[in-house]
Amino acid sequence: MLDGHPAYGPLLADAATTGRCPVWITEYGLASMRPPDDSEQVLAGVARLDAAEVLARKWPGSCYLWCDCRVPFGDRFPGLVAAPGQGNDPVEAAVRQANGPGRAHLALVRASRPTDAPAAPGWSGPCNYGYDLGELSAVLRSWEDRFGAPLVEMDAATLWLSVAAPPLSEQECLGVAAEHFAFCCDVDGEDPRPLRVYAATLRGTRRWRFWWD
Repeated sequence: MLDGHPAYGPLLADAATTGRCPVWITEYGLASMRPPDDSEQVLAGVARLDAAEVLARKWPGSCYLWCDCRVPFGDRFPGLVAAPGQGNDPVEAAVRQANGPGRAHLALVRASRPTDAPAAPGWSGPCNYGYDLGELSAVLRSWEDRFGAPLVEMDAATLWLSVAAPPLSEQECLGVAAEHFAFCCDVDGEDPRPLRVYAATLRGTRRWRFWWD
């Protein structure tokens, strides 16, 4: 958890207007920044990307014939999950994730939404995988739009999202698990397990974590 700060909620609520977005960043996260020459150009490129196409390109596909780690999906990415029913207020949900003692500092990023926080300052977390930050933020934007899941915290190679409208049905959880597997291979690789097993952990979960080794 993070050090609560009374300004976090109001700053997050006003980010679309001010163009300055609050994000909790650890010291290791700050050290991992590689600012681009033109952050506005980077963010303009994000808007031209389609999250479904990004995830389809990165989908790991099925494994060996005798392996069930991608069941019920196969070689093709199954597509994006439709937005679930109405959830909690995303700002209120994010504030609840930012209460209590912790090691992260509140930073203002030059962006109008928290899901652009990795791309705008040039976060190098997934650099070992050749991940384009524009693609990463395009997927994060899609999750923020569909699940009320803004980025809350950044570390050197880890992102945490608050989820206001998490998946609840089995089908929703399976679909979101597929999106996670395509987005961050270490979601599966860090703790190898079948997609169905991982999907079961997502039901009603209000905090998503992604880590790149």
